[in-house]
Amino acid sequence: MSSLKVINFDGNKLSGLLFPDIDISSHILEVLYLSNNQFTGQLPPCFWKLKKIQRLEASYNSFIGIIPSEVMNLTQLKHLYLGYNGLTGMFYI
Repeated sequence: MSSLKVINFDGNKLSGLLFPDIDISSHILEVLYLSNNQFTGQLPPCFWKLKKIQRLEASYNSFIGIIPSEVMNLTQLKHLYLGYNGLTGMFYI
């Protein structure tokens, strides 16, 4: 799956911690849709290592915690949708 560019799990009933031990940083993933599920816990650190990610959607879940400053390292990111979760803290652009 080294050429996989889009993952779409939007609108399912997937639940639990998301990618707790997986390293997807070496992938060329450009689009990741995870909205409208029942994921919990903090946003996984592997999100912030996706160097080619352009669109990341993870709204309408039950994520908690902060959006780390590493999000600023995603230089290709054009769309970030994280609404309707339990995220807290400050977010600087």
